[in-house]
Amino acid sequence: MDPVKISEDNLEEYSELLPPDIAENMSRDFYRGVALGGSDAGAAAVWELRDADGESADTTSEMKWLFQRDEESGQELLKSYRKAAAEEFVVRTFYEFPADAEGCRELLAAGGFSVEEKEGRDVVTTIGELNALAIAKGKVPSHVQGVGELTIRQYRRGIMDCLFHGHKGMLQDLAKLPMNYFDQEVSSCVFLDDKVNGFLLVHEMPSGPVFVNYMCAFEPEMRTNLALMIRRSIQKAAEKYPAETAVILRRYNEATKKLVEKLFPGKKGEMVIAGERKER
Repeated sequence: MDPVKISEDNLEEYSELLPPDIAENMSRDFYRGVALGGSDAGAAAVWELRDADGESADTTSEMKWLFQRDEESGQELLKSYRKAAAEEFVVRTFYEFPADAEGCRELLAAGGFSVEEKEGRDVVTTIGELNALAIAKGKVPSHVQGVGELTIRQYRRGIMDCLFHGHKGMLQDLAKLPMNYFDQEVSSCVFLDDKVNGFLLVHEMPSGPVFVNYMCAFEPEMRTNLALMIRRSIQKAAEKYPAETAVILRRYNEATKKLVEKLFPGKKGEMVIAGERKER
């Protein structure tokens, strides 16, 4: 079958094929998808381009989702992906999938990817566990407030200030994501002297978990303000969500690794398969 690009325009056709947590992202700037066929596709993949904004010489791609009905269609899919990646000057593709993802290990290895089983980058906790932490106790000053209390202009200006100071985080399209992508009740910000001085942004995924997307704070009192935003967001999450609601904390850099270890000493992520392939 000929490859078909999955986009916002034909997303409904693949609604039963794509998991909701993947499908919701197909309207975002750096997400791409391809399928072999229509809704009964023999194979399909979704990936996110990284550093594709012209600021870096090396565009990479993270494979977000991979599906195959059989080995032959899976191999054809990877060939289609390689062609699509070349068109966008991707130099390297990497991935991280659950260790029990059906067929992925064999498909990726046969397609030239390295495959390693290791602890995943995500630590999953719950609202209840977060609310039991010492950091969640105490008052929150008035300058730490909900993102929903900002005007759109204040929010945009705050995001641009974060990006200007190099706080991109893991969101490739942070500058373009609308404020309502985030849970505006639970997401927090520091608002002083008529400007945003920090963000903690979370997103409720279609499947139910709450994902912590972004944390940024500036001096003065950067550490104090970050702690206060964490406190406020936990308190508001405990008011809004059941205690058993899953919360995903992604350790995407050294700072987030240290923070998660401080909050939950010794807590481990699930086992995953991870690896990469050179494209150029």
